[in-house]
Amino acid sequence: MHFPDVIQQFERTCRNASESIRSAATGKLRVVEEKLMQQNAQLLLDEAASWSLWHIYGKEHEELSGELLVPPITSHQEACRFVAADITAQLCLRIILWLEGLASEALDLEKKVRGPHVGSYLPSSGVWHRTQRYLKRNNADSTIVKHVDFDAPTREGAQLLPDDKKQDELLLEDIWTLLRAGRLEEASDLCRSAGQAWRVATLCPFGGINMFPSLNALHKNGKYRTLQAMELESGVGRQWRLWKWASYCASEKIAEQDGGRYEMAVYALQCSNLKRVLPICTDWESACWAMARSWLDVQVDLELSQYQTSRPEKQLDDDMNGAQSSVGPESWPYHVLDQQPHDLTALLQKLHSSDLVHETVSRACREQHRQIQMNLMSGNISHLLDLLWSWLSPAEENHNNTARPLDDPEMIRFGAHIVLVLRHLFSDGMDDELDEKLVTVGDLIINMYVRYLFSEDQEELVGIYASQLQHDLCITLFVEMMELRLKFAYYVQALPFCCGVSAILI
Repeated sequence: MHFPDVIQQFERTCRNASESIRSAATGKLRVVEEKLMQQNAQLLLDEAASWSLWHIYGKEHEELSGELLVPPITSHQEACRFVAADITAQLCLRIILWLEGLASEALDLEKKVRGPHVGSYLPSSGVWHRTQRYLKRNNADSTIVKHVDFDAPTREGAQLLPDDKKQDELLLEDIWTLLRAGRLEEASDLCRSAGQAWRVATLCPFGGINMFPSLNALHKNGKYRTLQAMELESGVGRQWRLWKWASYCASEKIAEQDGGRYEMAVYALQCSNLKRVLPICTDWESACWAMARSWLDVQVDLELSQYQTSRPEKQLDDDMNGAQSSVGPESWPYHVLDQQPHDLTALLQKLHSSDLVHETVSRACREQHRQIQMNLMSGNISHLLDLLWSWLSPAEENHNNTARPLDDPEMIRFGAHIVLVLRHLFSDGMDDELDEKLVTVGDLIINMYVRYLFSEDQEELVGIYASQLQHDLCITLFVEMMELRLKFAYYVQALPFCCGVSAILI
């Protein structure tokens, strides 16, 4: 089995175990026991998420095929070329795809357990029937819209009837959920089935193509000529900037009129307007995804800005100084530039700030697997090893007690496998400091896991993992194990144990 397949197998095993625990705990145990099992199931899901991130981290770089770049060049092709060539942008793209994959897995699991929920609407449920009937009765109310076209609430500064407004917000919540899971096509289909085909045009402009700067989107779009025709006439990126600017204006207008939270967030997401997106991101994954996507979109916008006609230097200086509220799409993306983190490290730091994100997000940053994931995203492998050992290292008074109970066997198991993954990923070369730490700290963690396996009478696995230790440490470990067997008179399965210790000495 290839190494990436091994990591995927780790992920699937954790997910399957989590699902089994959840199904076994539902309604069959006492409240406290059920809560404990649900926590264990969630920990396994967190571990599965970490493994899926490791798989993306170790994935080979995808090259952009020249066959996909059909002249004349379009803004989407240029965006994909930029992301494929820029290492930081490529890493950010992988983080986004990872987080969308997790959300998609969660949707599939919810559908499997509870049945379909997202998008389960009657046809034409978004046509505002109640408001239409209200207007036909000629009831005059200045707070209610006078027309039912899609732009009426914003244009007239009025509202729909409460029932229609609530139905609309539920629809937008599901659209947000699908966008969060990277399911743009499903979100578009949901809009059409609800009778809001006009909203599809705001999600997928330029004839419905996916403008996300990934090779997968470029493959799906194929040799699409509509965008080429538009930009051949107006210039590369001009329609792109107009769409972004219009989305920005819509999100700000909805916020001013105290409109729907999810409608505001959907438009704000398309234009990197973070201050309108983050209020509905109440979990770590959503907040991280929103920031990463916003940052990547702005980097792409800045790259595409080179195609726009030059503007007077004074106007550009005013934009950079924050006086951009009166300018139009030609100044994009300076409208939202000050909201973005400077780099990925700053992005992760913003997740800790309770002033910027929901308190549950900043609190989640202290969870073990969140710290593992953030260290991996930032590429700080050395600190990751230190972090793992700080969680697993025994207390000072227990250093000489090799038979002491282990506090967190799940993290010990995970840490040992992380070390093995790191040694494989960096086998071709690394700096001396990291190499030394992978040997010293890595051996400490693997040694702890071997002792755990030994204490659990899993002798058939002892040799497999102990063989990854340095030779002198293997011998010391073998001697200690033999002494423990004699001292505590444990029952020994002769053949598995002999196989295990022989592997240590090889």
